[in-house]
Amino acid sequence: MLEKLFGSVTSYFQNKRIALEIRKQLPGFNTRSYNYREWSNYNWTEKGEEWTDSAEWKKTLIENTVSKYFQPRKDILEIGPGAGRWSVILATIANSLTLVDLTSESLHVCRQRLASFSHCKFYQTDGRNLSFIAADSIDYVWSFDVFVHIAPADTETYIHSLSSILRKGGIAIIHHPAYGGYKGGFRSSTTNHFFQTILTKYGFRILEQLDSWGDKNIHTVKAHNDLITVFEKV
Repeated sequence: MLEKLFGSVTSYFQNKRIALEIRKQLPGFNTRSYNYREWSNYNWTEKGEEWTDSAEWKKTLIENTVSKYFQPRKDILEIGPGAGRWSVILATIANSLTLVDLTSESLHVCRQRLASFSHCKFYQTDGRNLSFIAADSIDYVWSFDVFVHIAPADTETYIHSLSSILRKGGIAIIHHPAYGGYKGGFRSSTTNHFFQTILTKYGFRILEQLDSWGDKNIHTVKAHNDLITVFEKV
């Protein structure tokens, strides 16, 4: 009985904290310094596939996003490649692939995994700054399982940067939280309302938002209330 009561009280105050972080757009645990420490020490033995629900989940996600919106032989930016879980697919179709990550450890793993692709470039970022990428030099942006952990202010800085480095008509596909961290998963306090607001602010047009795909929408990112947003520079 006491355990159940303690759990209810803990959940109540956790939800109050999350609500405050969302309302004030606070980073909570999702600061750049915390993320840097967390991912610098991560064991990439499973190459990031520990977050892949199934081979079919991954295959159909690519079919409904990358294959649908990205034309071959274009210049692609991937933010937060981790261990290159998606990078090999992107490198196969790209004219050039630029990978930026918060940690040198991740980039080291990606360099090894993409050693056979000579058109890949690797940069370490501070978790919000993309000023080292030339204006109007990127056609497409991909980021999955990354912005779900990025605080609202840093998300906005990234989107602002994308408005510069994307060519007109360029498309970005970003996986992000829809309702903050109410369903755990170490999600940031970013909401879909906030995400849509900053896209409009920096001159983007939303093409599609999805949280499920495949036959009868069997595959999803709903476990932690996430969304995948496809948007275009206008």
